[in-house]
Amino acid sequence: MYIKNQKMNSGFTLVELMIGLVISSMVIIGITGTYSTISATIQASKELENAQEVIRYSSQVFTRSLKQTDQLPDVSVAQQLTVQQPANVTSCLGGLAPGGPYQETYTFNVLTNVLSCRIDDGDNIPLLQGITDITYDINANKNLVTINVQSSALPQNFDGNVRIDIALTSLILQEAMPAP
Repeated sequence: MYIKNQKMNSGFTLVELMIGLVISSMVIIGITGTYSTISATIQASKELENAQEVIRYSSQVFTRSLKQTDQLPDVSVAQQLTVQQPANVTSCLGGLAPGGPYQETYTFNVLTNVLSCRIDDGDNIPLLQGITDITYDINANKNLVTINVQSSALPQNFDGNVRIDIALTSLILQEAMPAP
């Protein structure tokens, strides 16, 4: 009887320990792989969300500004867009601008990757970060401004570049209905 009790309390065999070690290692490797995949997906999702916000905000700011101008914008300086605005329209900084006509100047700083705006000769106020490059093209015949915004976090199918076409609505209406 004593021999029977001793055999039952002897513990795990080496084979049982090795099988347990292999099974627990496989479980840990599976959990680690799943965690790293989920983590990479979350990071990619956050980058895409930031890129979408950059594109959405730049589209909103430029659309508001360019649709209300009654003159062709100027891009005589690289990565700088100058827009003449009539009195009492919403400025690039939000809110109403001065009571008289004014000038908005959008400037992209390549070193800091910041798009800023200034009214007349005021200070450059940062509007947006997250852009790696921006270019402007004005088609005077069609009263159309094309803005190419590059953001580092865009998916590959965008080639890092989004094109925003904005019609100069006030100019189009002036041509359609000239003042008497």
